[in-house]
Amino acid sequence: MADAVAALFDYDPKYYEQTVVRSLRLPVIGMGMGAALAMSGA
Repeated sequence: MADAVAALFDYDPKYYEQTVVRSLRLPVIGMGMGAALAMSGA
């Protein structure tokens, strides 16, 4: 969990774990937020 928080707020490309979080998790979070906005009619 600490790696995910660090990747979002204190990104350092030297750490592989943070790169994975940035490249894989952020698009998924964005799609989820988009779906939520679409369902709410915003």
